[in-house]
Formats: sequence, C-alpha cells, structure tokens
Amino acid sequence: MENIFNVKYNSKLDRLEIPSENGKFKLLKFFKNHKFFSTVLISFFIFSGINFYLIFSFMKMLENIWITKNKLLDNSLEYSGFQESNTSNYYPVSKIK
Repeated sequence: MENIFNVKYNSKLDRLEIPSENGKFKLLKFFKNHKFFSTVLISFFIFSGINFYLIFSFMKMLENIWITKNKLLDNSLEYSGFQESNTSNYYPVSKIK
C-alpha cells in the first residue's frame, strides 16, 4: 500500500506521512512534464550567454582598434614636428620659444 499511495507510516508519531520530495527530483519532473517550455528556457540561456560573449569580444576589438589608432597618431605627430598642448590643440614645434 505504501508504494501505491506514496505514504509512509511513522511509528513514533503513530500516523501516516507523505514523504517530501527532493528539490532536484522536482526540477527533473518539471522538465519531463514541460518539454517545450524547458527547451525554450534552456535555449534562451544558451543564446543569451553566446550573445554576451560576442558583444564583449566586439567591444574588445573596438578598444584595440582605438588604442592602435591613438598610438599611430601619437607616433605620426612626433615625426611631423607637432606637439600636443594641454588644451589638445596641435601646433608646430618651431613656434614654441
């Protein structure tokens, strides 16, 4: 009878009890009963993770391009005879005295 109705007898309390289910088994039971919703939920998390990774990689590429461009600009200004002032205006070195 215990297996059919899923109840157990507690001899200390002298009564029948319904055993509590483990949380892991509840989650597996939910996934088993709701296959479409489970598939949608899992694919949402997977594609969201991929999306965040791609955005992060793209931002790193833009950052590297910006750093490289600024290094090249600084090097070209040094060779062309210009210096940078505190106001970020470029002017020829020959006029500074």
